[in-house]
Amino acid sequence: MGGRDAVDATTSLTVIDTTVFIIDLRYKRDRYFAANRAFLDWIAQARNGATTLFNLLEVGGILSFNLNEKQLQELFSYFP
Repeated sequence: MGGRDAVDATTSLTVIDTTVFIIDLRYKRDRYFAANRAFLDWIAQARNGATTLFNLLEVGGILSFNLNEKQLQELFSYFP
């Protein structure tokens, strides 16, 4: 154990819920979009963000109503 992505007692981990990803991916005119985007940028820079498999499947389920199969596959390859 240990690698560069390991989390220990001195490292914080921020677990991100589905809504944050949905706002970022689909609702650019949402009143919270700018704050949401700033949060995701901060998480990306800090490299301490995570989500659950359930959240990832929920994002795919929500977006499946508007994306075709190829777009959904691209989403899952891009998502990490």
